[in-house]
Amino acid sequence: MFEGGKVLAIVTARSGSKGIKDKNIVDLGGQPLLSWTIEAAKKCAFIDDIAISSDSKKIISIAEKAGATIKINRP
Repeated sequence: MFEGGKVLAIVTARSGSKGIKDKNIVDLGGQPLLSWTIEAAKKCAFIDDIAISSDSKKIISIAEKAGATIKINRP
């Protein structure tokens, strides 16, 4: 889409958090924090695909339900 190419948004979300436990999946305004990020990326006209990179199967599952199209499992 961008000058003949495609743009991939990569959302990184690890499971461990020192400040707020499970902050990426905590409910914020009726949906997980991670979902807000993915929704914003989906609304961007320049982004063709959204990838989620995480060490948590639960986070990846939530991201896929929110519209992430590519999953990257990391250690």
